[in-house]
Amino acid sequence: MAMSSEKKIHNDKVQGEGSVQEPQPVYGFITKSPEEKLADLVFRPDIEKLQAFTKMLRRNATLKRGIVTYPTDNL
Repeated sequence: MAMSSEKKIHNDKVQGEGSVQEPQPVYGFITKSPEEKLADLVFRPDIEKLQAFTKMLRRNATLKRGIVTYPTDNL
């Protein structure tokens, strides 16, 4: 009898009358179709588009300056 009352109390905490049921967050990678990706890009605010563009330019400049060397003993 004690377990059933504890279980009831637990269920009341989880699904009480005054509680709000929120969807569970999604963890991991979300795969989107190319159309969804394009729609996300189009509907971004202008400042976010500018920030993404300048980030892309900085990353490209960094990659061009990078010197990659490979060990010759493994080839």
